[in-house]
Amino acid sequence: MEKYLQDKTENTPSITSFSPYWEEYLDNLVEKYQLNRLCDDSQSDYEKVLCVTKWVSNLWEHDGTNQPEKFDADFILNEVINNGKRFRCVEYSTVIHACLNALNITARTLGLMTEDVETRQSGAGHVAVEVYLKDIDKWIFIDGQWGVIPMLDNTPLNAIEFSDSLENKDEYERLNLEILKSNVSKENYFNWIKEYLYFYNYEYWEKTNDGNLTSKIILLGQIGAKAPTVFQIRFPLKFDIYTHSVADFYSTIINT
Repeated sequence: MEKYLQDKTENTPSITSFSPYWEEYLDNLVEKYQLNRLCDDSQSDYEKVLCVTKWVSNLWEHDGTNQPEKFDADFILNEVINNGKRFRCVEYSTVIHACLNALNITARTLGLMTEDVETRQSGAGHVAVEVYLKDIDKWIFIDGQWGVIPMLDNTPLNAIEFSDSLENKDEYERLNLEILKSNVSKENYFNWIKEYLYFYNYEYWEKTNDGNLTSKIILLGQIGAKAPTVFQIRFPLKFDIYTHSVADFYSTIINT
């Protein structure tokens, strides 16, 4: 039985941008952290993705409880580089998202939630990144906390493809990881990530009738699953679009 609808529905989002950052902000990131020099040897967008992910993933050791005063990539980088701070999966993803946007690569922060997200008291969510690669015309999944990108044979996967391959016996044998951080085990990561690949969400920006941009959130769930309304018992959840369609979820920018 199919877990998701394959065709677009009436819930297909109208996406203007996946980036919350102004051009001046992104230009400052490039200059301040010398991102072009960091990726100077990169010959493709995928190589830039590898370069940025490796750099960010190795900047600090994961701390699942510490959150920054500001959810801002430049602030987080300053806290890490100059003050030795350590942060959560959220912050790895925030920084990778912004740095890739600064290098003109389409990226979005991807929220993952377990099936029991409403009733579990802790550990019901994880945050990663998805990146759109123009040269191969597909989205790929990046886990900045672990410093990995899932691969089937030699092809990087998006989050849904990754989940499907973990459940497919033949494909599981062909699954691998682009590992950009030391001391990461493929088997440990596969076993750890599985439960988070149930609900998926990201924020996008849509142009309004007056020409301004407004942020919205889309949530993807399996056919038959109801949209969760609370996170870990006590935190309300609200989504602008709930869909069972992977075509809706993987919509690209259609307005400029």
